[in-house]
Amino acid sequence: MINLLFKDGKRIGVEVKRQDAPTLSASMRIALRDLKLDRLVVLHPGSATYTLARNVEAVPLSVLSSKGSSLLIGRRSRKA
Repeated sequence: MINLLFKDGKRIGVEVKRQDAPTLSASMRIALRDLKLDRLVVLHPGSATYTLARNVEAVPLSVLSSKGSSLLIGRRSRKA
């Protein structure tokens, strides 16, 4: 399930996965298109932050807890 957030006129989707290393799924591509998302953040229990596709980033839950919600709404310039 993808949750939709609005910040400064941007549409941000957030999905939580149980997999350590999630991959881009058909449902993510559909959500990007149908919800007209500017960005999709996939939270996961793994340790790496990486790009899944244009405007789609996999982010460890541990980074979210240490960086706060700014991680969801702003682009990160460095990989964890």
